[in-house]
Amino acid sequence: MTLAVCDDNLQELTIIKSFLIEYRTPSGEPILFDSFQTATELLTALHTKKYDALLMDIIMPDTTGMEAAKEIRNNSNQIPIIFLTSSPEYAVESYRIKALDYLLKPIDKKLLFAALDTICSQLSSPNDSLAIKTSKAMLLLPFTQIEAVEINNKTLQFHLTNGTVKSITGKLSDYEEALLCREEFIKVHRSYIINMSLMKSFSNHSFVSLSDVTIPISRNLQKQVKETYMSFLRAVIK
Repeated sequence: MTLAVCDDNLQELTIIKSFLIEYRTPSGEPILFDSFQTATELLTALHTKKYDALLMDIIMPDTTGMEAAKEIRNNSNQIPIIFLTSSPEYAVESYRIKALDYLLKPIDKKLLFAALDTICSQLSSPNDSLAIKTSKAMLLLPFTQIEAVEINNKTLQFHLTNGTVKSITGKLSDYEEALLCREEFIKVHRSYIINMSLMKSFSNHSFVSLSDVTIPISRNLQKQVKETYMSFLRAVIK
């Protein structure tokens, strides 16, 4: 995977580059990247080189990261874009240009790595993801990384294998069809859907996911859930 990272602040660019050097793909491979200090330099490079994703600061002199992203989208380029910024005020605008993620500075390495994991999954299986709308952006969550989906009041929480949680406003029914049509997902409670392939333990009352999230099983569904889970495990073992 090859990325382009653009930030006019040399100190922050150095920190981001150190994170990228440390990062390893899910298959254990390092990534390649080119760095730029102006959006103009990045746009020029895009004429001759293909990148798998762009990491861009927003507030930069001359051409801003947001202006550059709009130009990229106007050229029908759907390359994943991750914005890195010190200001939350551009979140809605980043959603309009379909940014993959919007990370506030100082950059949290864990959140950056989670976004890079998403890009890796898209590259290996681009159509095997669930699209969700957050207040900041449209996100693609690979099904293989969704451990459980929880509804709490009017907030949907997507628990991922790396321990992070993506929260959006919505209803569980908004995503039930897309999840339950897949054999690995099952509704175990009126407030929970789980990915059976990402559970590490099971009892009559609950599951525990690989990232140690405990998911309760509805009393009324215990027998049905147990039968479905056992059947799923037998199929996997075969």
